[in-house]
Amino acid sequence: MDETTIGKLDSELKRHYGEEKIQRKVLADGTVAFKIAAAELPEGCNPGRVDALLFFQGGNGSPQVFVRQQVKLANGRIARNQTNVIFDGEPWVSFSANFLYDVSKPIWYFVGGKLRRFAQPD
Repeated sequence: MDETTIGKLDSELKRHYGEEKIQRKVLADGTVAFKIAAAELPEGCNPGRVDALLFFQGGNGSPQVFVRQQVKLANGRIARNQTNVIFDGEPWVSFSANFLYDVSKPIWYFVGGKLRRFAQPD
């Protein structure tokens, strides 16, 4: 992923979430990660906000979204298909969500779509 694309993604995320909530990191293997502090989850989720990680493996393809901790749905259950992962030495939780990445839309739209997965009862 080139620096222009990374900069565009960074700008879109900062405009949507606030400059102070976004941290960017590019790893030696080309992986690009954006940490989003206190991203809002759907109403009724516990917690209501969670740190999220937007992760472009090798800098290409469809990104993944992780959250800092397991999420309980409005019905009190822990969302299924959550898996603990380590990224850059930090623990994160991966989760399944059927929301496709569309490069024609702002990146925050994709992040929000993935996080709306927690609005679905399990």
